[in-house]
Amino acid sequence: MRPESKKHILLCASVFLSASVYFVAEKDIAIDRSHDVDDGWILGVAYDLRESPRGFVFSLERTDGSSMRCFSFDEIEAGRACEVRGEWSADGGMFFVRSHRLLEL
Repeated sequence: MRPESKKHILLCASVFLSASVYFVAEKDIAIDRSHDVDDGWILGVAYDLRESPRGFVFSLERTDGSSMRCFSFDEIEAGRACEVRGEWSADGGMFFVRSHRLLEL
């Protein structure tokens, strides 16, 4: 086998492996939206609580440092660690809290 053929085979194999790893990793990233979901619960600290005509809007700082906007029919105490469960809006801009639980630290 000529040296050029070995280089070509090695190049093709590395491109194939790189593409395979990329597609597998991209699939995992797309599935894991919240980074800190455990059995459907998202852990964080509630802040910037505002009452709206239909409920309460607040921000939740998650354990990875990111924040998300949430809506809940029930008031959640600002500054408290809590877990929330619910669904994302169609555009992904708001998390609708179905249930929550305050945590004792």
